[in-house]
Amino acid sequence: MLLKAAYQNLLHLILLMVIGFGSWQLLAPKVAFQAQGILLPASKIMPNYHTNPQDIMILQNLPPQTSAKKLGTIRTTLHFSQISNQADKENAEKIVAKARTLASNYGANAIVVNYIGRTSKVDQLDQMSLEAIAYDIQKPLI
Repeated sequence: MLLKAAYQNLLHLILLMVIGFGSWQLLAPKVAFQAQGILLPASKIMPNYHTNPQDIMILQNLPPQTSAKKLGTIRTTLHFSQISNQADKENAEKIVAKARTLASNYGANAIVVNYIGRTSKVDQLDQMSLEAIAYDIQKPLI
């Protein structure tokens, strides 16, 4: 009889743990991570105009004979919670959009991307990041 009561108590405990874990999963807030970033200016003089973020060119490097003024260095990051090709593409689009917004607030019309990538696993500190340089290109690209 004592063994049956102990077995029943153990089953009740397991059932309560399953219900508690299920409730915690349902009630826990889902966090939507936002891209964060900063533009570190190359000079103390801030331009007095803004550009449209969609008009900013994304480049791998500056073409030769391009007259460009370096405006600053951009760094953006985004925490991710899953690894897949689709998630990587969406996350990359988010951090590039954040970089474009930062550059447009400083009057840039081009961004040269030095690095874009992510860590290799999902953990509390894992992120996708971008490092780029914002430019104001005076001579049009041909």
